[in-house]
Amino acid sequence: MNRPTPTYRILVLDDDPIQGDLLQSYIETTLGHKVDCSREVDRFQQLLATQTYDLIFLDYKLPGATGLEVLAELNARKFTTPVIMMTGEGSEQVAVKAIRSGASDYLVKGSFQLSSLAGLIQKTIQTGELQRSVDRSLEKIRYQAFLLDNLREAVVVWDTDSRITFWNQAAQKLYGGSSDEKVGKPVQSEYLSLFIPPAQPQQFDQIDRLVQERHFPSREGKVIWVVAISTPLRDESLGQDILGTMEISYDISDRKEMEASIQAAQVRMAKQSRLAGIGQLAAGVAHLINNPLTTIIAEAQIIQQGTAQQDHIQESVQAIEEAGWRAHKVVQKLQEFSLPSTGSFQPLNINRTINQALEVLRPRLECLGVKLDLHLANHLPRVRGSARQFEDLWVNILVGILPETTSDKECSITIRSRLNQERTVIVEVKINVALGKPNEMETLFDPILAPYTSSFRSGLELSICREIVRQNQGSISAYSSEQNTTIMVEFLRED
Repeated sequence: MNRPTPTYRILVLDDDPIQGDLLQSYIETTLGHKVDCSREVDRFQQLLATQTYDLIFLDYKLPGATGLEVLAELNARKFTTPVIMMTGEGSEQVAVKAIRSGASDYLVKGSFQLSSLAGLIQKTIQTGELQRSVDRSLEKIRYQAFLLDNLREAVVVWDTDSRITFWNQAAQKLYGGSSDEKVGKPVQSEYLSLFIPPAQPQQFDQIDRLVQERHFPSREGKVIWVVAISTPLRDESLGQDILGTMEISYDISDRKEMEASIQAAQVRMAKQSRLAGIGQLAAGVAHLINNPLTTIIAEAQIIQQGTAQQDHIQESVQAIEEAGWRAHKVVQKLQEFSLPSTGSFQPLNINRTINQALEVLRPRLECLGVKLDLHLANHLPRVRGSARQFEDLWVNILVGILPETTSDKECSITIRSRLNQERTVIVEVKINVALGKPNEMETLFDPILAPYTSSFRSGLELSICREIVRQNQGSISAYSSEQNTTIMVEFLRED
């Protein structure tokens, strides 16, 4: 069964009434299409403004104009109706100009047969419809590309041969390299290898979407974190075959930094809770031990007085008393550790608290032959805290790091105060002794709870320092090299 021929609406502009009437009559009577015929350009324009046509027959020679001028005006007004130019006999050059100006085809008057019009009309209209369909598709593609290129997220597309087909401006900004440099290149070497570890092209046999967090070093050396969302590009007209992969990614570095800050704050809170628990435990232990120690020391002194003539008993009793006093000193340190902050918080000159602490320890430093270098910055802003606790802080730091006895190696300690970025005041205490490996510095401030034989320190000094710094809303840290250890204390400046 033959399909019926569609009926088209055709417009003819021809100032020759005989030629125009003949063309109109044949097309309407023989071919069954609707034809409007105009002999003047103005009337032609009016018809175009009120009607929609599938095809235009346009004569080259017109009163006051040429067909090429009319065609140029149609093009300027974005008319997409196909045009067949009608020229005089032998006007091949005019026909070539018409085709170049946008005409779909041409007829030479007096040389064509009316019977050829049916095929010419059908072919020209179908070709025009196909061209308009292609133009619409290209416009849609250009619009989609425009949208993708102006997205804030980076968009990278590659085909089934793993070659990049699209690289938008956001991708250029995030990963570097322009579209001209990336398109057509292998996606593995130009894009996926940027990440650490290198990413791999995804297989979408069982999934239609993959979300990954990746990171890569920027040109400035900063670590950039992104979320990459990979999806397959499918063509429904081809049975859902995969044509390529589109990956959209965006920068989450700020979020990662925030997560790291939150995690660090949680660790600090857990550590502070642990310290508070240790303080409560220390207070209980000190209370339980203090009374027996007092009895031991007092009884040892009484026995010592009653056995003045027995040297061997005197030595044992004296050893008991000395051990009691050492234990009593440890208990005092435990009590200091467990006590809440005392004294009013007020603006302090941090350099003054350092000098006052050194007055207490100077004899011990001279006895051990310690070389002390002070570099205290002038005109430091004040910090808020307890003056007594600050003095105890510097004393305990020095006691905690000083050697027990003199040695062949000269011991030197450098104390430096300075302003950091106009926000905090920093004090660094550096000793030319490695107190531990670099990865052991976090445990430097943990209390030493094992029996301690030193008569000079208890093993709790640096732990007490950490608690004092916490109570005064500061921070303390340590770092070590093969030959030195530095303890850094930082406090907010007083506004």
